[in-house]
Amino acid sequence: MCPIYSYKHRIACFLLSHVNALPSDHPRKALLDSLSSIAEKARATILLPTLQALAEPSTRQTMDTNLLAHLLSSFDGSSANALNSDKVWDAFIKILQVYLRPGEFLNPFAV
Repeated sequence: MCPIYSYKHRIACFLLSHVNALPSDHPRKALLDSLSSIAEKARATILLPTLQALAEPSTRQTMDTNLLAHLLSSFDGSSANALNSDKVWDAFIKILQVYLRPGEFLNPFAV
């Protein structure tokens, strides 16, 4: 593996892990925004605890839609291998069932 890729991967993982740990939406959104242009194959796996919390009723009522869109964008082409994991796949399906049904507050095209 290329040392530069390894270094970038470690930095991205470090920053993504802070998204899970931060209690406030504003810094979480700032971190995700700064990483939005980076394709990181481990993004969905690292953000799994936060992604799993998206389907919780208390989280749905309080989460900022911009933060939600950033989190949902974790399921991009780079996360295809992560979707083979049962935990990530289950979170993905649950999120789709919750947010892409009629009457929900998120526009599916915003993601």
